[in-house]
Amino acid sequence: MGGSSHTRHYSRMPSAFRGLVRAALRGGATAETAGDVPPIVACVPPAPPDARRLNAYRAVCGFADDGLLPVTYPHAMAGPLHLAALTHPAFPFRLPGLVHVRNTVCQYRGIDAGEPLALQVALGGRREVDKGVEFDMTTSALDAAGAVVWTGTSTNLARRAGRRPGGARSVPAMGGYAEIGAWEAPAGIGRRYGWIAGDLNPIHLHDALARVFGMPGSIAHGMWLFARSLAALQPSWPGAVRLEVAFRRPVRLPGQVRQWVRDDDGGTTYVLTDPGAEVRHLSGSVAAVP
Repeated sequence: MGGSSHTRHYSRMPSAFRGLVRAALRGGATAETAGDVPPIVACVPPAPPDARRLNAYRAVCGFADDGLLPVTYPHAMAGPLHLAALTHPAFPFRLPGLVHVRNTVCQYRGIDAGEPLALQVALGGRREVDKGVEFDMTTSALDAAGAVVWTGTSTNLARRAGRRPGGARSVPAMGGYAEIGAWEAPAGIGRRYGWIAGDLNPIHLHDALARVFGMPGSIAHGMWLFARSLAALQPSWPGAVRLEVAFRRPVRLPGQVRQWVRDDDGGTTYVLTDPGAEVRHLSGSVAAVP
């Protein structure tokens, strides 16, 4: 691949529908045969968020209408750019079967709901891990002056044949955690969130579609669980903050989760479990940005 950059500049946000069609039709290599992910970039110039879509996102995730962008919303804004980068001819992996395993968000200041933002998505790298190959997708939001106001790095896994995510199940230790509530993941949440966020992966939309891709049934979007967890912690995130999340086991739809928190040195840790607190679906942390 030689380290050359593959950049797509768009004058406006590309079509999410066309991206989905390309994603459905493209091929690609497996974890065993794919090479490195070369530097692939997709970007658009500054534009204000769509108000109707923003309000729908707040409603489906539980964030406050406080005049600011929800702390996870730039990721959803960049959904069509994610597809543009992942369907670039230079991207080596097949898209079916990719697993979103971790995410880190850094918000450097509160972002006004009407503020024009330039968005950039960058792919690159290859890390061999036990279950397969990991690569990162970094989304950046820049203000009109070109200052980075938000970044999010999604770590994705291309599994090796025969390996499934999660490993052996063990009952999570909940020492020091306090439960802050339980909430529902409704049957239709995959379709509702998927249309708003532009993430129409079939495994989230319907049980029958999920079974085609080897799942026992439809599952909730990891990024919806992440956003919903943060909104349950506090519905408004006005300042600088660093957020991390690791996705452990999927939440079958419909389902219910319990949320737990623990104060640690320098921040807060939170966990989502099943109703019996026997399965940990995700774990995350909240800390100040230095």
